[in-house]
Amino acid sequence: MLDVDMADTMEAMSASLVYLLLRQVLQMLTQFARDSGAKDVELLVLRCQVAVLRRPACAIADAWAADDQLHPSARSNQAPD
Repeated sequence: MLDVDMADTMEAMSASLVYLLLRQVLQMLTQFARDSGAKDVELLVLRCQVAVLRRPACAIADAWAADDQLHPSARSNQAPD
């Protein structure tokens, strides 16, 4: 019984490893096949994401506070605490 479970586990792990290796190889091939325009667009998007992530949290909180001040009627519809 234990040998059968171990064999099933090894088969599942082997299949998973083959899948991961095949996925990585295909991803590398698609990276090589991309033209420079697609790579430039990807870099632009990644730089924008990094810029958003580097923003200080206080600036985001200030933006939310300013938004609340612009719409006081939205706060008046909230249930009291």
